[in-house]
Amino acid sequence: MHHGLTALSWLVRPPAVRSLVALARPLQWAANLLQPFGTDQGGMLVRVLGVGPAGPVDRRWTLIANGGDGPQIPAMPARLLIRMLRDGRLNPGARPCLAVFSRAEAEAMLHGFRIRTGRADAPAPFLFAQALQGDFARLPAPVQALHSVMDSRRWVGQAEVTHGPGFVARLVAGVMRFPPARTVTPLTVTMVRLNDAGRWTRDFAGRRFRSTLRLQARQMTERFGILTFAIGLHLQDGALHYPVTAGWCLGVPIPPALLPTSVAVETGAGGETGAGGTARFDVALSLPLIGLIVRYRGWLKPAS
Repeated sequence: MHHGLTALSWLVRPPAVRSLVALARPLQWAANLLQPFGTDQGGMLVRVLGVGPAGPVDRRWTLIANGGDGPQIPAMPARLLIRMLRDGRLNPGARPCLAVFSRAEAEAMLHGFRIRTGRADAPAPFLFAQALQGDFARLPAPVQALHSVMDSRRWVGQAEVTHGPGFVARLVAGVMRFPPARTVTPLTVTMVRLNDAGRWTRDFAGRRFRSTLRLQARQMTERFGILTFAIGLHLQDGALHYPVTAGWCLGVPIPPALLPTSVAVETGAGGETGAGGTARFDVALSLPLIGLIVRYRGWLKPAS
């Protein structure tokens, strides 16, 4: 029914028909036919992720309407605002309607209807905090900030990219869409939280490649297309290390003799302690019998 109403809404846009009033009776007849296949219940979920006094939190507010009382909900703000105007608790005039009334006041306006609400909070630790446990708090502040992603964060910086010698190394780098070799390359990294995973998009002056990181049984994995690698994430000498410990291609284990070697390190810039400081990285990827495929190193800071 929702999709049908959406389709009907397109009909009243110019240069189509001007009104659907003539269809009111037939549509009501069709709705009555469909009524046994649906319910008079409606629901809504509002989810907010953020950092509270106790750390990252996933806060959810739910509303369930029974007995056909769902249409009362969109009218509630108008009823509440009219009451506030009547009681002199609200100045007239147009402005953003943010924080004009509280959630408790809104819920009170729903009393008398067959509508119930509830709120629940659950911890929502950062992906890397779950993997590193207590070591996460010991990371350099810029590196810790780099991996404190509640929703989406963007970082900008520069990188120096080098490729291994030989045709095969360059071919593999091209197939994996690694950036071309350059002394100075502008870099943008976008990190998006996906519930229990994270998606990283690295943009080297227009050449992009993406990976998905996921924590499974306290083991960090990173997937590049059909390839997935287990990462032995750990803190050592004040730096974050990402060694590859296992790999799969389309779910089939990669033999250790063919497993790529990844030397990836993240550190803070010397002397910087603030969360808005510069994080430095050095990533080198090599393959058995081929040697170095690509190395990129440089720095990142929060986008303004």
